[in-house]
Amino acid sequence: MIQPMQAPAPNFSMLSGFQQPTIRPLRVPVSQKPTSTLSNQQLVPQKRGFSQVAPHAPSLQSRAPVGHPPPESPPLSPPSHSRSERLLHRVGEERAGISYDLLERHHITNSRRRSPSMNYLAGVPDVQSRQPSKKQCLDPPAQREDSMVDEGKDGEADDPKGDSAEDQPRCGGRFSKNMKGTIPVRPTLIAYYPPQWAKLLNLAKARMRLYVAVEDAFPRLEDAVGGQCREVLMEVIAHFEAQGWEVEAGYYPTHKLDMCRLTFRSDLKKVVMKSLRADYELYPPSTAKMEEERIAAVKKKADDLLSTGKYLRGEPDNQGIASNFAHRALKNITLAFYYANTSKCLHQFLEFQEYVPYKALALVTAMVHALLSLFRKHGIDKSAQVNSQDIEEGYIALNEAISNVLNHPHHGPKLNAMLVDWAQTGMYVLIRMD
Repeated sequence: MIQPMQAPAPNFSMLSGFQQPTIRPLRVPVSQKPTSTLSNQQLVPQKRGFSQVAPHAPSLQSRAPVGHPPPESPPLSPPSHSRSERLLHRVGEERAGISYDLLERHHITNSRRRSPSMNYLAGVPDVQSRQPSKKQCLDPPAQREDSMVDEGKDGEADDPKGDSAEDQPRCGGRFSKNMKGTIPVRPTLIAYYPPQWAKLLNLAKARMRLYVAVEDAFPRLEDAVGGQCREVLMEVIAHFEAQGWEVEAGYYPTHKLDMCRLTFRSDLKKVVMKSLRADYELYPPSTAKMEEERIAAVKKKADDLLSTGKYLRGEPDNQGIASNFAHRALKNITLAFYYANTSKCLHQFLEFQEYVPYKALALVTAMVHALLSLFRKHGIDKSAQVNSQDIEEGYIALNEAISNVLNHPHHGPKLNAMLVDWAQTGMYVLIRMD
């Protein structure tokens, strides 16, 4: 007896994202195709729940009885460009060996991308007509400039332009973004000047930094601008003329006073703060959960460093004796501030090529002492409250301490050898300012 042939099951193994249906709907006869007069709303496939049945799909009771082959449906035809015909090619009717357009099938269940309507575009405001959400600080407050190491005015980074975050005006406790055309660059910043003048002023700043490091660590602004700063600027201009290096016209002597004030700036406090927390481990323990516990832990660490003098001492030598002024924080700060790979570094001058001058070491240590004192008092970063008078008092006391160390038969030679080693490290090892 001849067995009835079963219709081959459709193969979905070559497609991803399709699942074999449990009930395969029959194709709609040609006579039942919708005409072109139907509206678009009638042609859009409607979502159906489990209790609903497709309009033209036969019910379970009307299907062929068991043992008889189901009626053959016509093969799939190539995708048509007619929307009414595309709707008839339901997902799940694919058969192996018959090509079809996957993108067209995607557009059946997901409508094509459409451009926004003109009404929507008309309601979108122009970007240029929007008002800024925050007021811009066009007139930044004047900063106090009493001493060169008083970091209340240290607003220049070690980059060619000198346009750092601290130079940006503050509004509401945050730095305002200097949008084009809103905040003009001040002539007291290197970013104001063209390339050749920027090179000249960077060299002038380096020479003024050398003067502070080895001669007068605390010049007063009113005296230095018309005195030492002016002399340094004239010296560098003469050096450029002797070398035959031309600078752009129209800036001198119009901005002579601004240039003098520019060379007065320093950024020692900023360099110290970059290393202070990490090198002295001014962090609260992981067990401290409350803010009060964290602040108290930092205060205790800072007090221990200052009261015992640990912030000065380095690792013991081969005789087990601690080394004075040898803490790794002092070395890192000294190399970063005096020997960094910037145009304002001091290893270009003879005074810093053989050894680190004693006064330069005392100035770095005085700044470290002043900032540690603020951590001992507040437990958090209060570097903005540093006082030049406190730094100067610490500088005088530390200079005396260095003299006492130099007079010691054991610690004196060891300190000199250490300063020579620091200078060699700075001269031959590239030190980058992050």
